[in-house]
Amino acid sequence: MHASHRPAFRLALSAAIAAAGVLAIGLGTSRGASDGTTHASFLLRESVIPLDERASGPSDFERVVYRGTLLDPATRKPVGLELGTCTIVDARNEVRSVCELVFTPSARRAVSYADQITATAVFDDVKAAKPERVAITGGTGRYRGARGQAVTTAGPNGLLTVEFQLTT
Repeated sequence: MHASHRPAFRLALSAAIAAAGVLAIGLGTSRGASDGTTHASFLLRESVIPLDERASGPSDFERVVYRGTLLDPATRKPVGLELGTCTIVDARNEVRSVCELVFTPSARRAVSYADQITATAVFDDVKAAKPERVAITGGTGRYRGARGQAVTTAGPNGLLTVEFQLTT
C-alpha cells in the first residue's frame, strides 16, 4: 500500500493481506516440518484510490480502496488479486485505519467463486524498518478456517513482496 494516503500495510495483504493455497503449492510452497505452517510468496503490484470525501487530505471516516495484482515471483505474470478497503479512524494520530482485505491467489476472474483469503488489520502511516504484518482471519474453499499472517516488505522495481504464513 502506498505511503501517501495509505495505511502502512504494503500487503499485505495485503495483507495483508493480502496474501497462498492452490497457486502457492504450484509456486514452491514449503510446509513447516513441525508447526504445520504453509508459506507462499508473491510479488504485489498495487493501486491505491483515496476517496477524499471531506477536506483535502486524510480525514476521519474516509475510505481508501485497494486493488492489487499478485504476481508469480519467478515469471512476474499475474496469478491472483488483492481487493480491499480501509477506513481512516484517527487521521490526527498517524492516519490510523482499519482495513479489510481479500486475496484470491489463484484467480483473476470470477473471484466471487474463487478460493479466498481474508485479512484484517489496523494500519498507520508510520514508516518502519520492520516488515508489515496483517492477520489472516479466515477464508473460503481450501482456505476455510485459515489463520496466520501475511508479511510484506519492499520488493524489486516498486513491487511489494508478500509472504503468506498460513495454518489451516
